[in-house]
Order: sequence, then C-alpha cells, then structure tokens
Amino acid sequence: MKKVILLIIAGLMFSAQGELVHRYKFNGNLEDSEGDFSGTATWDATYLEAPVYTKEIPKGRVKGGGTKSIELGMNDGTKKSGFQLSTYVLRSAKGSYCFWMKADSVSVDDYLLAAAESGPTAVVFEQAVKVAFADDEHQLKPIKTEVWNLVAVTWDNAAGKAFFYLNDEAPMEIDFKPGSIHPEEIRIGSWNQGDNAEHMENQFNGKLYELQFYDTLLDAKDVKTLYKKPGSVIR
Repeated sequence: MKKVILLIIAGLMFSAQGELVHRYKFNGNLEDSEGDFSGTATWDATYLEAPVYTKEIPKGRVKGGGTKSIELGMNDGTKKSGFQLSTYVLRSAKGSYCFWMKADSVSVDDYLLAAAESGPTAVVFEQAVKVAFADDEHQLKPIKTEVWNLVAVTWDNAAGKAFFYLNDEAPMEIDFKPGSIHPEEIRIGSWNQGDNAEHMENQFNGKLYELQFYDTLLDAKDVKTLYKKPGSVIR
C-alpha cells in the first residue's frame, strides 16, 4: 500500500505545473474563452477578407470542445484573411501552443502562426509543417491536403529547448539560442496582415480548430490526449 501511495505522490510531483491561459474555440467569433485577449480579424476590403466560420471540424469532438473551425484564405491569390492576437498570449519564458489545421492547398511559407522574428512560428512549407526559432528552421513530417492534423509546440526559453509535435507522433527536439524568444504581435493565417498585397503568397489557405496557449510545457502524453480527443483541454 505504501508503494502505491508513493507512486501516486511521485506522479503528482512530476505532472505538469501550469494551466491553459488562452483558448480560441472559433464558435463564430475570436473570443478568448480563458483569458482577456480576444483576436482582431482582418476585414472585407481591398486585398483583405474577413475569416468565416464553418462546422467542419476534426472527428471525435469531446463535450465542451469547439463546435466550429475558422476558415482562412478563401480567395487564395487575390485576398488574404487572418487575425491578430496580443503578444501576451504567448509566454516568453516557458509555454506551449497547439491547434488543429487542415490545408485546402499548400505552397511555400504559408503562415499558420507567425510570432514575429523570434518565433516559435509555425509554417506550412512544401506540404510539410515546420517551426522556426529566430533564423533556425526545423521541419517535421509531411502533411497532406484536406486532412486534419494536430500541431503542438512547447518551449523553455531559458534552456533553449523546444519540442515540436505533429499528431501523436514522436516529437522533434529543437535547440535554439537561450533567451531568443521575444514575442511581438502574433498573427494567424499570414505573416503580414496590412492592407496591401505584400506577402499575399504567404497566407494559409485552410481551416484551424481549437487554438490553445499554455503557460507550461506539454509532454507527449498530453499531446496524445489532445490528438485522440479533439476539443479537449489539458488541466
């Protein structure tokens, strides 16, 4: 009995210490259901279009999970769409983000989540997903269009260590210069969301579901839970 109790205590000691701090469920809006930083969407004007919401989501949604996804880049090549988040949603010291993505088409450097110059930025690149910390780029396994994929990135800025997950596969370990993450504006769907044609080719053409930010490092078990149960949350 003592052994069982000790094992339970040890499990609690080594469990993730942190919580979900921002969550975007895309249920018809860009409301932050966990924090105070709702998103600002592009609008319907020259070179820009407002994102739309659709009931197309990953199969197996759990109770309480988002009921819709957000669709970006619907007029690929003529207009761009996306949204912007406050710098505070991304923790510079230690944290994680995750989301589901489904690409309708892919080209080169289609930005899923752009965290200015310092990263961690997630991009669709030639039918694969990669993340970037400063000038370092690390590619994970290829993806296919019209298929839902879970992307998770977790980092420790002081240690200069990150892990990049795709679905429930083994993570890619990434080393970067410690202290190099200095988040600025966080943009979803495009690198540049100004009212101009610049970086038009860098927009993401597809759908996103359940964008979550944590102030702790998710581990492989956490990511597997998120993958098997779309719309779930690690508490």
